[in-house]
Parts: sequence; structure tokens; C-alpha cells
Amino acid sequence: MIIFHSISTKAGIKSVSMQRNEPSVLVSAYFLYKRPFLRHLMPSLSRHTNNMMLDSGSISAIRAGDTEWFNMSDYIFYLARNYPFNIVANLDIPFIRSGKKRIPLNRDEILKLNIENALKLLDGRLPARKLIVLQGEKKDDYIIMLEELKRHRSFTDDHTIILGIGSLIGRRWGETIEIIREVRELLPCARWVHTFGVGSGRRIPDLVGLKVTSTDTAYASIISNYGKVILPYGSIKLPKERNYYQGTLMPLNMATITQITPLSCD
Repeated sequence: MIIFHSISTKAGIKSVSMQRNEPSVLVSAYFLYKRPFLRHLMPSLSRHTNNMMLDSGSISAIRAGDTEWFNMSDYIFYLARNYPFNIVANLDIPFIRSGKKRIPLNRDEILKLNIENALKLLDGRLPARKLIVLQGEKKDDYIIMLEELKRHRSFTDDHTIILGIGSLIGRRWGETIEIIREVRELLPCARWVHTFGVGSGRRIPDLVGLKVTSTDTAYASIISNYGKVILPYGSIKLPKERNYYQGTLMPLNMATITQITPLSCD
């Protein structure tokens, strides 16, 4: 099992992996869209990891009131083809459940756009592994979107495709567990499932039980305040040495982070 933990959120680049003792980086495409001069950092980051994940970062666009971003799916393809990302997510639109920002689209319009963008990524040729993100306001939305994906052989036949579950932030934890369980039961056990934004330490045991493969979190304070990563079996102290990439905090040596034993598919 891989768990991503945030080490930097302000820069839009975050997370470390606890599998194979390698650092992993999750990068917001919207962040690079608004700050294109930082794209030159991507090759440098890739030299420190074999796991570079490109997320659309649409939640930041919503908070900024930037609805033009929802028409920028081609920019995801541009980044994926020109920079060394190993995993690329489709341009997705999350359902915001807290805060004042709302987008001028109703539930059906958001669901339709998410399905269209997911299928566009499925059909596209990329030098990276694809991550298809399910989004929903209600539990049924996730199932509708998943069933639509399963009609396409490019999804069912390609077992390297990762399935992401978004719009989980702000929900009751019991509701989140229900959504993850229902989605997981409709997938082969071997399918990599990533949950967005629910990687705080106290949630990890539940994610392990639900056979979630990876997660990320905005709890930068776990590392910045306490200098340790919380695991189901205890906590691991992080090395103190740090390297700075223009405000982006990256650990130089993650060798002290241990691997979490993967669950069996039996």
C-alpha cells in the first residue's frame, strides 16, 4: 500500500510515499497553469523520485473563481507530453461541500463534464499512467460515472489505469467510508484506487481496511509541526535535512520511511 503525505501545499506540490522508500510528488496542473515559469522545476523534481503525479488542481480554480480552467483539458495533455510525470489525472471538477465558492454549474452539468474529461483521458495517448477521477455530490454519482467508464474497453482492459475518488473532503467519515466501499466492491481487487484529501493519520487504518492503494492529504502540519509521519503501526521520524525549491519543501533523504505491507486480494 502507498500512502502520500503532504509536505508542501502552498506551492501546489506535495506528498511523500511510503512504498519502496522513495519520495513521491503530487503536482497541481492548475498551479503550473497560473505559474508557468515554475514548469522548469519538473525535470529537477523527477530526479528525486520515480513517482510524479499530475493532478488537475481544479479545487484551487474553484476557490479562485476561475471557471475558464474547466475548458483547459488540453493543457493536461500538454504537461503530460512535455514533462516527466509518471501518473496523470484527468481534468476533474469536484463538488465543493464547504466554503463560499460555488461554480455556475448544476450537479448534472458537473457530472457530464467529469465523464467527458475522463473519457478524453482514456482515449488519449500519453507516456504516463492514467488516473481517472470519480467525482460526486451523492453516492449515486460515483456509481453512475464508474458504470460509464466500465462500458469502455480502454478502462476495463487496461489494468494499469488508476481510479481516483474525489469530493470526499467535508463529508462525514461514515459517508466517506460508504462511498469508498461501494466503489471498491465494483472493481477488481488489484485495481489501484487513490483517495484524494483523506490521508490524515487517524484515517489510514480505515483506508487499509477498504483496500485503498494510495491517498494524499493537506495536513502539512503533521510533518512541519511534528516532523513525523503517522502510520497504522506507529510513527516514523522524518530526517531533518531539507532542500528548498523556491519555496517547495522536498525531503532529501526518505530512507527512514518504512513500507506498508500490501493487503492480499484473496
